[in-house]
Amino acid sequence: MDDEDLILEGLKNSLEAGASAIDIYVDGCGFSIVDDGRMDTLPAFREGFSSKGERRGRGLYLLSEVTGGRCGIKREKERTCLSGTFSHRIAVEKVIPYCFNLFPELVFHRLERGREIYVLSGAMLESRGIDVHLISGLAHLKRIIREKEQRSL
Repeated sequence: MDDEDLILEGLKNSLEAGASAIDIYVDGCGFSIVDDGRMDTLPAFREGFSSKGERRGRGLYLLSEVTGGRCGIKREKERTCLSGTFSHRIAVEKVIPYCFNLFPELVFHRLERGREIYVLSGAMLESRGIDVHLISGLAHLKRIIREKEQRSL
C-alpha cells in the first residue's frame, strides 16, 4: 500500500464513523486526521478488529505495519485523531486530490516543522470553480498544490 492508500483508509474510517467535519494535517513524514465522528479507539490496530462488522479491520492494521507501529488514535473533546509517521516524506500532491474527491468538505493543512504553510478547503476550491470530481478539477488541484509547495521553499 502507498501513503495515499493508507491516508485514504484513515479518511474512510472517519466517514464510516459518521464524521461531518474532517481536517487532515501533513508535516513532512507525519500526518493526522482529526474528525468529529464516533470511532472506537481501543484495539483499532489489531488485525481483524472492527466495530463495523465481519470481514473488516485491515486498514488500520496495515497502517500500523507500514509505519512500524508509529501511529495512534486519541479521542478528546468530541474529536478523534488518527496519526502516523512514515519513514519518508508524504507525496502531498498524490494524496490530497483523492481525499477531496471522497470528502469535498475536507480541510487540508500543510505544515513544515510544525508551521502552517497553507490550508486548502472544499469551500476555497469551490470558490475557484474547481470540481474535484472531474479529472480537470483534480489536475487543477494538483497544480495549486505544487505552486503552494514551491512558494513555501
